Amino acid sequence: MTDIRWKPPAAGHFVLNCDASVAQFGSLAGYGGLIRDFAGSLLCSFQAKRGGGSVLYAELRAILLGLKFAWSAFRLIRVDSDSREAINLLDGRCDLGHPQHQLVEEIHRFSGQYENEVWNHVVREANSVVDEMAKQALKMSFGFEEHEIAPDCILQALILISVPILPSRES
Repeated sequence: MTDIRWKPPAAGHFVLNCDASVAQFGSLAGYGGLIRDFAGSLLCSFQAKRGGGSVLYAELRAILLGLKFAWSAFRLIRVDSDSREAINLLDGRCDLGHPQHQLVEEIHRFSGQYENEVWNHVVREANSVVDEMAKQALKMSFGFEEHEIAPDCILQALILISVPILPSRES
């Protein structure tokens, strides 16, 4: 059985969960991200709506948006994404000819400013909070919004991932 609850980082470290949602045949993308500490406390979050692209492009763009968002206050960060392909590319398996090579390089250049960079794949259910944020972002106007408290669209999901849940599809 796979545990799909959110997993805290070490004390003094932070987790950036991020996700993207693509709509209208790839022409729109919604992004969501949040940062939590080792106790699981939600410190801040963001949502954005921009032009889209492929699902992989949007997942990578969500990571870059999240890293840029987190930079002002956090240096020891683990990035959690439910896109295994994005995490694999960030772990160094992105050939020069890959369509997302430039975006992966941009993420690496930016993340190099952090004291550590940890890319972590999580199951979709463990990323349900930011998945909902990304879907809801598709309904907002184009732009970027920061939240100091949890937006209403994720309150139920935050409660659900803090308790044991049924096995995931990957078990």
